[in-house]
Amino acid sequence: MTHDIGMSVNIGENHGRESSKLCKQFMTLAEVPLHLQEDILFAVENHDRKEYSQEYPVNSLFTILSVADDTDAFGYTGLYRYIEIYSARGVPFPEMGRAIISNAKGRYSHMVKMFGFLHGFITLTSERFSILTEALQPGGVCHGNSLEEISLIIRKNTCKPGTTIAGIAGSGIRDGKTATTPFFHALLNELSHRNMF
Repeated sequence: MTHDIGMSVNIGENHGRESSKLCKQFMTLAEVPLHLQEDILFAVENHDRKEYSQEYPVNSLFTILSVADDTDAFGYTGLYRYIEIYSARGVPFPEMGRAIISNAKGRYSHMVKMFGFLHGFITLTSERFSILTEALQPGGVCHGNSLEEISLIIRKNTCKPGTTIAGIAGSGIRDGKTATTPFFHALLNELSHRNMF
C-alpha cells in the first residue's frame, strides 16, 4: 500500500527511501508489531531497485513486492506510467523509447526467472510486455514525436483533482492530436477490460 507513496516527495528511483519513512510512520500509528516491520520496511525501501544484482527467495516479501510492482510496467497502462514518470524525471524524449524498453526488458526477464513456473502469469505478462514494446516501434502508437505530445497531455491533466488515468485518456482522445489519439484509445480500451492483470 505504501511502496510508492514516497514519489510524492522524490520522483527519482530512490523514492523507496521516502516511502519507507512514511510507511514507518503508518506502521507506528497502526501498531504493527516491531518484529514484522523490518521485512516490510526493507521491501518498501528497495522495491524499485531493478538491477536485480542479489537474489532473494521467491517467497520473500521483497521479491513479491518487487515483482508485483513490475506487473504495472507492461501494456498500455505501464507505458502511460513510464511516460509520466520518465518525463517528470527529465528523460529526453528522443531517448525515452529506448530507456523504457531497456527497463521493461530487465523487469520482464526477472519475472520470468523468478516466477517462470507460473505459466498463466508469465503468458499474460509476455502479452503485456509485447504490447509495450510494439507500441514503441516505428508504426506503433507511441513512436517518434508522439511521446512528447502524450507527455504534455498527461502533465496538463494530472494535477486536476479527482483525475483518473481513464479520464486523462478521454481528454487525450478529445483534445489530442492525430499522433496521440491511437495511444489514448488503446489505453482506454485496456483499462475497460478487467482481466488485463
